[in-house]
Order: sequence, then C-alpha cells, then structure tokens
Amino acid sequence: AFHTGKCWTFLEPHLRERGFDVHAVTLGGHRGVPRNSSEVTMQTYGDDVIACAEKIGRPCILLGHSLGGMVISEAAERRPELFCSLIYLAAFAPPFGTYSHTELSVVTPEMMSAAQLKSDGTAFISPEAAIQLFYNRGTSEQKSFGVEHLCPQPLGGTANAVHTSAARLGTLPKSYVECTDDRAIPITSQREMQKNMKFFAVWTLDSDHSPFLCMPAELADVIAILGAC
Repeated sequence: AFHTGKCWTFLEPHLRERGFDVHAVTLGGHRGVPRNSSEVTMQTYGDDVIACAEKIGRPCILLGHSLGGMVISEAAERRPELFCSLIYLAAFAPPFGTYSHTELSVVTPEMMSAAQLKSDGTAFISPEAAIQLFYNRGTSEQKSFGVEHLCPQPLGGTANAVHTSAARLGTLPKSYVECTDDRAIPITSQREMQKNMKFFAVWTLDSDHSPFLCMPAELADVIAILGAC
C-alpha cells in the first residue's frame, strides 16, 4: 500500500548478487500504472501479479509486503501453478476463507489515523507520518527515498476481500519474515496472523516496517535462505 515497485530498488541488486531474477510489480492504480481508483480491487491486484508471473514463464518465489500479503494470497489462490513458494514480509496473512484486511484488525491506531482520505477515492500518507510508521530505522537517504516514492493508495485495493482455500493456496510452501520494530503492523499482530496459515519457517528481523530499505542485504540473505527451502 502507498508505494510502487520502486520501493524495492535498494533490495534488487542484493537479490541479483544472490542469483535471483527480480521482477518488482507496480500494481495498477498506483503511480506509473494508470487505472481508475474506482476500478481497483484486490482481484485486479491479483491480475497484475498473475500477468507478471505468466511472463516469467516458470514457477517463481512470490514475495508480498504488508498489504501485499493479501495480494499474493489472491494471486496464488487463483493460479498456484505459477508459484513455487510464498514469502510474507511483515504482511497480512488471512486465514482460509473469505476475508478483507480490515477484518484482521492488525494495524496500529497511528497507522489508521495517518491515512488521509481524498475525494478521488484514494488515501495518502504524509511524508512525516510515513517516516514514523514505515521508515523509522532508515538512514536519511533511505527515508528520503521512501518519501519520494510514496503514492496515493486506491481505497478499492484495501477494502474488498480475498478468498483462499487449503486446496489451492494451502498447497504452496509459505514462510513469514517478521519485523520486531514495525510501527505499522506491530509484531504482536504479525505473530497472531502467523497462526492463520502453516508456515514452514518464520524469520525474525530487528527492523522497521521496511527492511527492503533499512537492511536490504540482510533481507536478501533471508530471502535466499527461505527461497532455497
């Protein structure tokens, strides 16, 4: 939420050094990929991820951060054959069934109050709030980069539900990377959501909500380990 695929920029070279091909998806309706905010849903987000995976042409590791946990769950439920494993990074992890992220009730009050609703059907977070909630462990350069690439969040992409099942999403190996100094989705909430799915591994990072900015090399090491399992 509130970002484009540019947020992965610091992480990408570290992953390539470890032998990965990297495809950072900007979801439709976010800056650079036009889609009317009224047409954005969790299903269109899933469409975007599925389209990217189809172009890759072989089963891939699917990494979802924060709200992206709902997105990767949607995509993998619909097309599990496109993916070899899923990694949830400080992410929403819904139980099997039909759930929206709001039903999981895991974000902090500060996160809820920071979102500013706009008349065009989007929400926005101020740079000051983003630094406190998303990038509190970052350097000045990392914070500036994060703020520079904030974008409006279509409300339709956060409100509607995803449906998942043990028969489809449940067949894929899944791991969770938790972040202990997360001010957007607190560690207690991350650990509560880990009960919603069977994760073959849980990895703990002493990080804020955005380890792809504040500790990209360490995160790449974790992804390499989890991706090899």
